[in-house]
Amino acid sequence: MDREINILPFVEIKSSFTLMLAPPGWGKTTLVLELYEKYGGRVVFISPLRALAEEFHKRTEGLKNILSLSSVSSSSVEFKNFSSKKKGLLICTAEKLSSEIIEAFSIENTLYIFDEFHLFYYWGQSFRPLLWERVMETCNNEGQILGLTATMDMHLLEFWKRDFRLGLEHLYLINLGNQRLLNKPEKVSNYSLLGEKVLNRRFLKSLDTSTDGTILYFCRMRRDVDRWLDFCRRRKIKAIGCVGGEVDKFLQDLAENPRPKCIFSTSALSHGVNLPIIREVFLSYPIENNDFWIQMVGRGGRDGSAYEVHEMEKKEWRSIRNSFHSLVLLLRDFLNTRLNI
Repeated sequence: MDREINILPFVEIKSSFTLMLAPPGWGKTTLVLELYEKYGGRVVFISPLRALAEEFHKRTEGLKNILSLSSVSSSSVEFKNFSSKKKGLLICTAEKLSSEIIEAFSIENTLYIFDEFHLFYYWGQSFRPLLWERVMETCNNEGQILGLTATMDMHLLEFWKRDFRLGLEHLYLINLGNQRLLNKPEKVSNYSLLGEKVLNRRFLKSLDTSTDGTILYFCRMRRDVDRWLDFCRRRKIKAIGCVGGEVDKFLQDLAENPRPKCIFSTSALSHGVNLPIIREVFLSYPIENNDFWIQMVGRGGRDGSAYEVHEMEKKEWRSIRNSFHSLVLLLRDFLNTRLNI
């Protein structure tokens, strides 16, 4: 897999959308930093998650003319100074990227980078419509757009072609491994036929193991995170938790406890935030969306080390199981028919 790819010629084209697909841990953040150094204009990096925007901001240390809208407002002196320069890197969430900023920047050489672009579809067309609105605003201003993600389901790719073909003159797809894992798990154990209790017994066994690395346990509900944290607290097991809207608190806890035995989280940690070395990933509920399954599993092995996955069920297994169940029903109906003759 070529990590020396040069996408600059694509993103420099006016009225264009370049969508780049690469596995989790491929190095898309590093590519953005290198691209900013080479790009001859302003770059606006938009993240659907504030924690990811702030983490990316930390990676920009040493670069010139960097501004994060998480710490200043668009009416501040700092932003006005930033806007007066032809080259700079603005980091923000979609909520901080106002229509006024997009309109003001549209007359200049500006590249908009939408990180974790699949979420602008999944979340932007459901409970966070502002995500989708900001993408379409940049499109309608004939912006130069770069979308980055590791997972774009085929139906989303078709929507992408349809949605942006009218507003922009050029669409480019760079596929370096869509819906793939850069480092595949050493073993995947499926507990859908055995049940969640058996998966949890396996998890408790892992807690008793003294090997290095952290266990990442994904919970369906916030209360499940609290319940497991209380369990570990009573047994003096080093564990921290993360739920939606509290990623900042999690990062503070992680700084104080950089090598926890276990991390319990809702899907809040399925994207991007840097974690310790993960040696086991537990998915305690069925993940029917393959994009989210890959993002969750991709939290393990990001340093190239071996890791295992324990899951309840995923889409492919559900399809196989349903097909088998249908075959059993057909066979039963056939036998009943034969017996009634």
